[in-house]
Amino acid sequence: MALATSPVALAFQTQQVVRRRRLRRPPVWLHPRQIERSYARAFQLKTEEFIRQVKEVLLPALPAISAEADSELGLTRTDAWPDRVDKLLTTLRIGAAARATDVKALAIDVGQKTSRWNNKEWQKTLRKTVGVGLLSSEPGLSARLGLFATTDEKWFIGMQEAELNKLNGIIERGFSTGARHETVAKEIEASLGKTPQRARLTARDQVSKLNGRLTQMRQEDAGVSMYVWRDSDDTRVRTSHAAMDGKLCRWDDASVYSDDGGKTWKARSGIGGVELHPGQDILCRCFAEPYIQELAEEPASAPGRRERPQSDFARTQAKMLEEDSAKARARGISLKEFYRRQQAARRRARSAKRRRPAVSFESAIGEGSY
Repeated sequence: MALATSPVALAFQTQQVVRRRRLRRPPVWLHPRQIERSYARAFQLKTEEFIRQVKEVLLPALPAISAEADSELGLTRTDAWPDRVDKLLTTLRIGAAARATDVKALAIDVGQKTSRWNNKEWQKTLRKTVGVGLLSSEPGLSARLGLFATTDEKWFIGMQEAELNKLNGIIERGFSTGARHETVAKEIEASLGKTPQRARLTARDQVSKLNGRLTQMRQEDAGVSMYVWRDSDDTRVRTSHAAMDGKLCRWDDASVYSDDGGKTWKARSGIGGVELHPGQDILCRCFAEPYIQELAEEPASAPGRRERPQSDFARTQAKMLEEDSAKARARGISLKEFYRRQQAARRRARSAKRRRPAVSFESAIGEGSY
């Protein structure tokens, strides 16, 4: 298996491999359902833990707060009971901050699992279509996984804070108008009732979106600029997604599709198609089947390919690729073989370092010299 040191090198290698092999139909790209479900369950448990603490802290204090509020009705307000409520909410916010840290650690783990799953499906697709897997160092992967974890942490923090602010409003509004504490307690429980389900759906959606972004990243790194939209082929598929099934699409423009192999591009709105990539819509289970055949064509004739100005990063990577190609030609080997030998040399160096014998204290200073 060849190792590409950059997205540019990976795209070059993929193109070379594709042009030498007969292409086959890509397999179905499986959705990470088990990861999605386990993350949703864990997210729900953390939310239920938050709700349980809210009930344990707030509900027992409501009778005393109600009594204080009743005693102030018609009298000058002393702000005694609102201060008590603020202290209780502060206690809940401390617990909420600790749970948010737990959620971020959980999200980091789930992000890594999703990435491994996605890469397994990508390598399976490459092996099935071109007969060989291609690996890349993926310099942008850690940033994407970090963003996934940070986004979920912020969502959980925002959810808890929004619920606490809502509960504060329920308590102040209820007791300011003379409501009984039983009525306020029922309103609090009703407000919290749908929160676990919302958290569960959010967790599932985040995994789906991450899987879609990783698919796009890996395909574009390999030089695949187009894909065929495939829906999940069941009764739950949305009409706007079913309209896109089998259509050729571009990663650089989610508003168009082609039904003639990329010769012409039409607006998705004309067929009621969703103007997003697979996995970007809420709980989307569709997948992007890579249009590998574009790599078998000469760059000038590849349908739908746009000429884009090179970034500094791309120019640097292209220069590195040229230098590696020159070294490979000087040794009379292919670029693929050059990278394979580089990888083997690194493995031997790591292995030799691990086998290096430990130096004893006696041999270091000379036995008997102390």
